[in-house]
Amino acid sequence: MFLSIVIPVYNEEKTIKAVLDEHIAQLKHVEQWEIVCLDDASTDGTWGILEAYAQQQSRLRLLRHETNQGISPSFQQLFEEAKGEYIYLTAGDGQWPAENLTRLLK
Repeated sequence: MFLSIVIPVYNEEKTIKAVLDEHIAQLKHVEQWEIVCLDDASTDGTWGILEAYAQQQSRLRLLRHETNQGISPSFQQLFEEAKGEYIYLTAGDGQWPAENLTRLLK
């Protein structure tokens, strides 16, 4: 199984690192996975946090809109870019607990 976790983000500097950490921790029994984050032209430090995280996690792929396009175009691009045969969508603000992923994997 190849799983893609897709995460749209916009001004999530306070939450995105924890969201990534928590989801990666849930993937210990999944051999093939990737996380794809699309930054929809954040105006805070979100992009810098993502770039630093990607330097340490090779399975994190980053996409970025230069101008804000909104959630619907972000969803579409994330689904088009995902390489996995299964795609899991979550939020960059932490509103959906990473444990949801574990429940779905069972």
